[in-house]
Amino acid sequence: MNQNIRRETWTKTSVYHQTLFKMLVILLVGTLVLSLQPINSLIGSIRQAEYISKRNDLNGSNILEISSAIVELVERKRKNNNQDKPSLNHTLTLQMQPVSTVQPNFELELELVLNATSNLLSNVHNGAWMGLPPFDQSMTATRLLVGMEMISEILAEVTNRQQSIMKSTPEIEGLNINIINVTETELQVQQSSITFNVPDLHLEISFEDVKRRASKSGLGRTAFIQYKNIEKWLKSNATSENESYVGPSIITKVFSASIFPRKEHLTKLNSSIRFTLLHKFSPLNSSDVSCVFWNFSADDFVGHWSDEGCKVISTNDHNTTCECDHLTHFAVLMSSTDKKISPEDEFALQIITYIGCAISIVCLALALFTFCFFRNLQCDRNTIHKNLVFSLLVAQLIFVFGINQYDDKVWAKFSKQCPI
Repeated sequence: MNQNIRRETWTKTSVYHQTLFKMLVILLVGTLVLSLQPINSLIGSIRQAEYISKRNDLNGSNILEISSAIVELVERKRKNNNQDKPSLNHTLTLQMQPVSTVQPNFELELELVLNATSNLLSNVHNGAWMGLPPFDQSMTATRLLVGMEMISEILAEVTNRQQSIMKSTPEIEGLNINIINVTETELQVQQSSITFNVPDLHLEISFEDVKRRASKSGLGRTAFIQYKNIEKWLKSNATSENESYVGPSIITKVFSASIFPRKEHLTKLNSSIRFTLLHKFSPLNSSDVSCVFWNFSADDFVGHWSDEGCKVISTNDHNTTCECDHLTHFAVLMSSTDKKISPEDEFALQIITYIGCAISIVCLALALFTFCFFRNLQCDRNTIHKNLVFSLLVAQLIFVFGINQYDDKVWAKFSKQCPI
């Protein structure tokens, strides 16, 4: 009896110990997995975004979500790289991997972001983009520009030797990251500018500006990116209330130019950047062409095309050469609105308007006099004509006296309440 009780007690104790041991093993394994997970979680997340972007059944919401995810993931990566003290996970990554394998990870992340961005900009997803309001189209395209610029900055800053990295996809026709040693005497003598050549674009940037922004180690880093079709989604001054959009036409491809590391006190270039862009279609008039950049807010990604700091050097039916005193995302714009009328033409239009209105007022006044004072014409039909003529006469008088009163608050309030 006692032996059975002891055996039963021992069995229960053994089962309890085994269960406890299994739970302990599971807890230790789970802890280890959780501690190692952040090592590859970023690459895994970017890989997942790149995989989803390949699908052909994406809608507008998917485009928004994937673009937001790309920027968030790249921002996390940049913050990790900018930390003064590496985190435990980052330290563990460096300890577990040889030094030579850390660099390819950055290139893998660049490749995944590049592919995901290119997939979203593919013509396959035009229907999904068109399903978004113009405001969301512009905001999403700006996110993709920012994501590409950040990932190129990360790769440029972690590369600690002189080299050139070139990537391309169907929608991102050229990504070129140049790391040069600006302290080499031969290079300073031979090279007055750094050039970037891809189809439809020739770019020159001053070597002195790269040298001025070089790191303490003497390495100057530049990045150039050219996009194939992103300009059609960058809607200038689009608002969340606008369902339809009519704006200026971009007649070239969009490209970005950057120098790393960024220095806040060096906002402008010593020598203007010069670039020549091939037109996608010929402008109607050479005077309509402007060199512009995409000016956006980093807080909400809302932007517009601006020509501040840029000027046209030359233009023809095939290409335009521009100069700008800063670096960002550039293109050539053909404006068909906001034309300024010369003072001479404006004066001539005023004279024509007043003469035409005066003739109209005189004729209406004669017609009203005829209908009112000729008794043989008094009938119901002419009474209707008399009221119509009187209304047109009053409208013409209000128009003539109010044509230049748009700055008067009282008149503007009256005309708004009683539109003609």
